Amino acid sequence: LSIASITKLITASVAIKYVPLDTVFTVGSEMALVKYDSSVCGLKQGYRLMLEQLLYGLLMSSGNDAAYTVAVNVARYASKDDQMSDNDAVAYFCGLMNDLADEIGAANSSFANPEGWDDENNYSTVSDLVIISKYATSHELIKKIASTVEYTVNIASGEEMKFRNSNFMLNP
Repeated sequence: LSIASITKLITASVAIKYVPLDTVFTVGSEMALVKYDSSVCGLKQGYRLMLEQLLYGLLMSSGNDAAYTVAVNVARYASKDDQMSDNDAVAYFCGLMNDLADEIGAANSSFANPEGWDDENNYSTVSDLVIISKYATSHELIKKIASTVEYTVNIASGEEMKFRNSNFMLNP
């Protein structure tokens, strides 16, 4: 079945596995990969944010812009190739997603993008989603983000962003 934004749980898990949370990434040309009418958290090219801050935008706002920034930058970091093209970086990152899924026992899943946009190669099963969810929530940061209603980010260049959780059950 199509898994949509639940994909972001494994995106966040891969990022946490490969990159220290205080690593600063610059939002770049990967913004061109964000599809029209995507859910976004409001990133703009040139913003500099720590991985931890990006994960709040990824998971609270279901930000596809954050998904691509995370994917491209984590792939370049993990591969030690900061010249990798955006598309090659996304493909590399999806390989890391699929490797992690296999490693944790979610072998009936396939990931073709970091945000969960419909794609014939982006799918999972109910039992795999349980495995992925349990793995993701074994990370204290992911549990913390999932229960946060609002989060303010102060960007290195001076801007301030507020992320609001899209989970209506948390909205008072």
